[in-house]
Amino acid sequence: MSNFNEIIELDDSVFVPSRRKQEDFNSRYTDFLPVQDRCFGCKEKVNWWGCRYLRKDNHIVAFLQYFCADYDDRFNHWLMEDCGIDDVIVVYSLDGRIQDFKIMARNSEPCYLAKMHYDARHDAFIIEQSVLDEPSFLHRFDDYVYTVTTHRYSITKNGKIKDKVLRKQGKHIVPNKYRSYSDVQLTFPQFLSRFHKWDRPYVNDSIFKEDVKQELPAYFMYKLIPDSVDCQCWPTEMWWNAYHYIETSDRYLCFVNEGCSMPTAEEGIFTNYYMLVFAKQGILEQVVKICRSRDEDDFTPEEFNALLTKRLREVLMQME
Repeated sequence: MSNFNEIIELDDSVFVPSRRKQEDFNSRYTDFLPVQDRCFGCKEKVNWWGCRYLRKDNHIVAFLQYFCADYDDRFNHWLMEDCGIDDVIVVYSLDGRIQDFKIMARNSEPCYLAKMHYDARHDAFIIEQSVLDEPSFLHRFDDYVYTVTTHRYSITKNGKIKDKVLRKQGKHIVPNKYRSYSDVQLTFPQFLSRFHKWDRPYVNDSIFKEDVKQELPAYFMYKLIPDSVDCQCWPTEMWWNAYHYIETSDRYLCFVNEGCSMPTAEEGIFTNYYMLVFAKQGILEQVVKICRSRDEDDFTPEEFNALLTKRLREVLMQME
């Protein structure tokens, strides 16, 4: 217990980690920790640390946290890093035997959100646990929808932890942070200013020249380009670049590419090359996919550039 801070009464701060030096809980204190295979969710070795404790009714009530780096099968397919922290309450006898334990709250943003406060009137902790309804929300621009369950945890005089569900299956909506990061609205002149005017009498693959590219806001492009053009990528995993534009008497031809780092299908990551056709008033009239490059393609850079040039010219000839 030297790794914990002792408190006299319960309050909202019981899960603040102790400032004392944290020793290696996993190897030194195995006998005093809950058995990991009884701790739901985590498939890897967990890392424990101590927070607060107090003496209550001839028991020691301790508050611990553990960190897990491989958290939940339901979400780990959708995340680069699936990690989180659980808040655990453990009741010990005075000689250190575990009487009971429960995982009170799970915190793994944005999949699991927990709010806690101590209810002095009932001598209990109120936990509002939110769980993301649908894993694909993690890669879409829609707001996150959570199912919320409210629990009341109290400790009986015989050292048992009582879990009473106060409210089941409420709903909570959280604005999607990816949309707020990318929610940039451009006027058409602002949009066109991100392109360089193509001033050569011919076209080739250099119309997608890397050293002139400018990033385009993801949510703006997601709303601009109809879903029917390409629905094989999760929306928040797309990135867009502006390159050159060609001005004709009545149109602007804007050349962009769209990269996908997480396809919805089984294929590897890919990049699409598009020509966007705008009327002079800035109205999008047509989206033409010129070609796609994929990780599994066996083209050399030179071969792909030749293919890109060929398809560019074919597309432009069809428009004449």
